[in-house]
Amino acid sequence: EEAASAKPQTNVPVAPKVMHVNGTVPAIDKAQIVDAYHLKVIKATIAKGGIQNMAFFGPAGSGKSTLAMQIGALRGSPTWKIDSTSLQTADEWFGSQTIKDGTLHTVLSDFVAALQTPNATIVLDDVALLQNRTVQNGLNAVLDPSARTLNVPSLGLTVSVAEGVIIIGTWNVGDEYVAERISAQIVDRFRSGCMFELQALDDGAMEQMIIERTGLNKLAAHDLVLAQEWLKSDQSGTVSVEVTSRGLIAAAEGVIQGLTYGESFSSTVFCDLDDVSKGAAFVILQSKGKAEAKASAADKSRWEKQWATPKVGVSAVKIHV
Repeated sequence: EEAASAKPQTNVPVAPKVMHVNGTVPAIDKAQIVDAYHLKVIKATIAKGGIQNMAFFGPAGSGKSTLAMQIGALRGSPTWKIDSTSLQTADEWFGSQTIKDGTLHTVLSDFVAALQTPNATIVLDDVALLQNRTVQNGLNAVLDPSARTLNVPSLGLTVSVAEGVIIIGTWNVGDEYVAERISAQIVDRFRSGCMFELQALDDGAMEQMIIERTGLNKLAAHDLVLAQEWLKSDQSGTVSVEVTSRGLIAAAEGVIQGLTYGESFSSTVFCDLDDVSKGAAFVILQSKGKAEAKASAADKSRWEKQWATPKVGVSAVKIHV
């Protein structure tokens, strides 16, 4: 009985993952979690037409980026996701010039290609992290409803935003992001369209999302969400870790592949922690898990095995692909 209950059963088939490629139409994600009010307003906004800018902001893990991509799916439009954390220079955002075979060539960016595509959906992810003034000035003009034009003097380039293009910005809010305030001018441009503040998912919605996205059983999904709450509510000050919905999804996928909770958290949620912080996090999870265990020996054994600190390099774990 103890052996059977040591690992959660994961006999629910997992849907194949489809990687998004810029310029393609995203698939409708039936596991997208958003409250009924926002979904109704968003669908009405798209149906009405004429919207040029949208924005989603809220705490990390509230589903902003995923929902923004789903706008492209709902519209059936070619969709680009521009990662503001990886693109910093004007060349990366707009394009550059190179000399090949003695001829000057202009290489335009994905962003510029998207701007020129009719009815495209462009997601500017984590746009609050963008601090390059030249790029901000370019975006101000692109997002201005009365202009909708990109000028890049260094390339001799002037681009008018194509008909039907919607630009969606996403950014985090919260005390931990106070140093990453988005440009007031850019916020005003998004305000000319519509802005939606998303809230962090409650425990029930988070469990539902894990189950629908990964096929993990309800017991294990509940356990992982409990772990998120335990870490969030810890007041000891010994560990600081942000468990986002992305992190929980990654951890759930590890459990699906046969890892214990501890092994999966170690390689996903805790992967950026130093050894001291990681050890402190496991102490929290192990003590909380022991308190959560029911009276039966089997349940206690399950929690102990699931949150045991991984022994790196001692044994290999087979991953099924």
